[in-house]
Amino acid sequence: MPGIDGLLAPTLNGCSRAHRICLYDLQVTDILTFGEGPPVLVVHGGPGFDHRYLVEPLAFLRGARTLVYFDQIGCGATPAPAGGATLHGTALQLAELIERVFPSGPAVLLAHSWGTLVVASALELSRSQGRPVSLGGVLINPVPLTRAAFDQARNTFQATVPPDVLDEVLTLAQSGSSDGDIMRPLLPYYFADKAKARELSLPISMGTYASVMAHLGDFSFLHVTPDFRDLAVMLGAADITPSPLIAPITSAARDVHVIAGAGHFPLHEQPEECTPILKSIFARVSPSV
Repeated sequence: MPGIDGLLAPTLNGCSRAHRICLYDLQVTDILTFGEGPPVLVVHGGPGFDHRYLVEPLAFLRGARTLVYFDQIGCGATPAPAGGATLHGTALQLAELIERVFPSGPAVLLAHSWGTLVVASALELSRSQGRPVSLGGVLINPVPLTRAAFDQARNTFQATVPPDVLDEVLTLAQSGSSDGDIMRPLLPYYFADKAKARELSLPISMGTYASVMAHLGDFSFLHVTPDFRDLAVMLGAADITPSPLIAPITSAARDVHVIAGAGHFPLHEQPEECTPILKSIFARVSPSV
């Protein structure tokens, strides 16, 4: 497909290559690749975050894999379409990107948090178009796959955050503060060790967050969980999502790795424990390129 050879060309000494490609409906997507070898498509969390927080924690894979990062629509350097970002639009983006990067399958992914919902929606879309996708890779702290469980997880997390912190985040968001400042008061509550949150910068596009949430509607992607059978799941033991809410995912997955001393960002909190697990997961996946 157009541009795929350049997209997956080996990078020099592990340095990055930047790309801007057009996907569905001429929507521009910003892509960054590192490393060499079979590709791994990295699907960041959100809605509203971008790929940058996952670059350094995955640097150890660059010698054996080409890491393909992209910014979801309305995130980072990828503009939102007219009408704003939506889960459906982001799924369209991912489904076409999977087809370009993995034309012969299977698709090898690393998805974090909200990225799991984007993957599930893209799987449903590909099925409806008669192009089912075979998956390998890992889901890290996935979010629930139904709207009821998704909202329950959000409410459970918000109940752990002091009201004055929630008020501070809301004030920052409404005041037009820098996107990098808005999440700062909230981040410690995602971590098992709150002190480690100071090491993470997590810019968020509040416009994208608001647009996606406003259009989210009711959803259930439980029917795609059989497609997770060759995926591993990595969970922080102190993750913000109660484990029963993601039981449909963990029960369908090939294996589950629980990281002690980690919350929602295990790659940042316990890199020494995560590194050998991820190396093992990707060593067993051999996609056709």
